[in-house]
Amino acid sequence: MSTSVARSASASTATTYHPGRLLMVSSLALTMVGIGAAFRANIATELQTTFLDPIDKAHSAEMIAQVLGVPFLGFAFTIAIGSPLLDYIGMGLLLPLSAVCFILGTLVMIFSGSIASGSGIYTTLWAGALLMGIGWGSSRRSSIRSSRRSIRGTRPRS
Repeated sequence: MSTSVARSASASTATTYHPGRLLMVSSLALTMVGIGAAFRANIATELQTTFLDPIDKAHSAEMIAQVLGVPFLGFAFTIAIGSPLLDYIGMGLLLPLSAVCFILGTLVMIFSGSIASGSGIYTTLWAGALLMGIGWGSSRRSSIRSSRRSIRGTRPRS
C-alpha cells in the first residue's frame, strides 16, 4: 500500500529543467567532443611515428587507422544503449559520466607511453580511444535529450 502511495506521489510531481542551462551544457559538451576529434586527427602522425612504428613499421598505418576508428565503435555502442541508460540513471549523472570517460580516454592516449611499453602501447591507445568514444556517445545522447526538452518546455515527457 505504501509503495502505491509513493508511486502516485512521485508521478504527480514533475521535474523541472532550466532550458537555457541545458542548452549551454549540451553545446559545451558537443564543442569538447569536436575538439577531441580534432585532437585525435592532429596527433595521429605523431602517435604513429612515436609509438607504433617501433612496434611494427609495416603495419603502423593500419594500427593508427584502427585507433582512430575505435571512437566510432564506442559512439555506436553508447548510442545503442544510451536511451535506456539515460532513463535509468538520469541526465544529471550521465553528462558528468560522459565527461569523465572523455577526459580519462584523452589522458590514457596522451600518457600511453608511460602507461605501457612495447606492443602494449597499441592496446592502451585503443582503450583510450574507446573511452573517448563512449564519452562522445553519451554526451551526444544527453545533448539530444536536453535539446528536445529545451524546445518542448521545462517538463520532461512521461
